[in-house]
Amino acid sequence: IAEGAQLNIWDGVGRTSITITQADVGASNGVLQVVSDVLLPRGVLTVSQMLRANVDYFSEFSSQMTAQVIAELDGPGPFTVFVPLDDAVSGVLSPTVVRHHVVRQLLGAANFPAPNVSVQLTTLINLRTTFTSGSQPPAVKNGRSVLATLSDRTATRAVVTDVDFYAANGVIHSIDKVLVP
Repeated sequence: IAEGAQLNIWDGVGRTSITITQADVGASNGVLQVVSDVLLPRGVLTVSQMLRANVDYFSEFSSQMTAQVIAELDGPGPFTVFVPLDDAVSGVLSPTVVRHHVVRQLLGAANFPAPNVSVQLTTLINLRTTFTSGSQPPAVKNGRSVLATLSDRTATRAVVTDVDFYAANGVIHSIDKVLVP
């Protein structure tokens, strides 16, 4: 591994790459690779902290969380947060819209319902969304696997594209659009 090389590593925040800043540092019992950032184990940060730390995917959504939403998502949970990727967020999201992306239960991919089965989830603003597991093998939409979908007030369902960013008090999944309450 050379200095300046990029490594694709998923840590507890969900980063996709880090840079080797110093390569092949000899030690008495092995070799060290010095990297550009701190790597965190899964489940150390709260959902709120993970959203704010993951600048690669969640910066637009997390930048619009109010102090009240941050405090709520730092609480005991469990939470499942469906976060629109940065390119899906345009404009200001109200606290109501942000809270509509959160359900008070843990729904990791291993616990998704059977393929093509729908369940009702209640968001933090007490509205329901229909969660439907994707097919096996997953269908593809815009180059991404459709792992599940979520309903909102529009005719276009949100597609769950990346799953299982685990936090100490819940899990985060990414979606391809903002959910409209």
